[in-house]
Amino acid sequence: MSYRHQDVAAALLSILILAPINPASAAESNAIPIRAPPVADAPFFFVNDNYLTYSYLPEGADPGVPGKTEKQVYSFSHFDVWAYGTNFVNLNLFKGRSKNKSFYFGHSRNSV
Repeated sequence: MSYRHQDVAAALLSILILAPINPASAAESNAIPIRAPPVADAPFFFVNDNYLTYSYLPEGADPGVPGKTEKQVYSFSHFDVWAYGTNFVNLNLFKGRSKNKSFYFGHSRNSV
């Protein structure tokens, strides 16, 4: 065998050895088709955030009352996103102490 034939034989052998071999291609003809897992249902709310907070304001202001008065603030916030849009609800309860006990919402308690 000449050197040329040896070079061609070595090249063919290396091509056959290094060629990509796909073992799944032979098994695909007899393989059972794999079923995809069922798609999970989407949740009712895509996003759902709820916040319940308490705040204390030591130097709050009351309309019509001179000086500062302490206040307590209770808050609830709800935000959600669902298939039909978005919802946002914000509820606040302000509770304060007035320094002037005879003055209540702009009316004097002592008036007749």
